[in-house]
Amino acid sequence: MANGFDGYLCSESPGGAIFQPDGKVVVAGNFGCGGPTRLYQGIYLTRFNPHSSIDETFGSGGGGTSATLTVSVTGSGTVYSTPSGINCGNDCTHNYANSTMLILKALPATGYVFSGWGGACLGVTVDYCTLTMDANKSVMAVFKSQTPEKEPPRPRHLAVPGGGCTGPTGRSAVVIAHGWLC
Repeated sequence: MANGFDGYLCSESPGGAIFQPDGKVVVAGNFGCGGPTRLYQGIYLTRFNPHSSIDETFGSGGGGTSATLTVSVTGSGTVYSTPSGINCGNDCTHNYANSTMLILKALPATGYVFSGWGGACLGVTVDYCTLTMDANKSVMAVFKSQTPEKEPPRPRHLAVPGGGCTGPTGRSAVVIAHGWLC
């Protein structure tokens, strides 16, 4: 377990830090222990000021305007957000206050794996994506089945003009034609 600034943040598995142009740092990870964090389904999102204090204005938005986030899912899985608003397995839309920072988390259904992001999260290679809602945005999450594709069945018998292969109950001979053994 790791302690964060002034003992406010603990985590079994921190996910990463995003350094912002204003000098603030957003820390994301799996839910650990208390402190003034924003929690949702086992992930946290906290923003620190440059002098290491927690930014209490995090997620408050501003300007009185909103930006729309549209999330679509391909395959079988769910995308949810911190702060809340998105929790869907199909197409979902939510309006956030302007400048709201959020994390989208992809959770595959049983038998599926998370494959990648598209749209505003294109290029992100982990199962969560951070966004600042400064404009309308769309994001796609792709989940792929873990079941391997089945190989098409091969014919059990090969008919060779002029005889040669009659099948398992009759006379049989070894004939190789077009890569098949009969």
